[in-house]
Amino acid sequence: MDPEARIVELKLRTPGLVAMTLGERGSLVHDGERVYRGKAIPVDVVDTLGAGDSWIAAFLCSRLKGEEIDESIRMGHEAAAETCRRLGAWGGEP
Repeated sequence: MDPEARIVELKLRTPGLVAMTLGERGSLVHDGERVYRGKAIPVDVVDTLGAGDSWIAAFLCSRLKGEEIDESIRMGHEAAAETCRRLGAWGGEP
């Protein structure tokens, strides 16, 4: 099943937002009305460990500050990209 169809299916069973990270293919977020697609930031990857965790942490922090979904997705991708530029999960997260 393609990711966009999967997130629509998940949203039918889940209240609130549903988010899915897709590595270098970006991310998807469904708010019940539409599917938002975020673009990954190209970087010279050193290590991907922790990138998804960094994405969701930055996304959630941004949403809790009241930012719009598009801005929160962008913040998530910035954090994930920064994580990928460094080696290891400890100290690699922004």
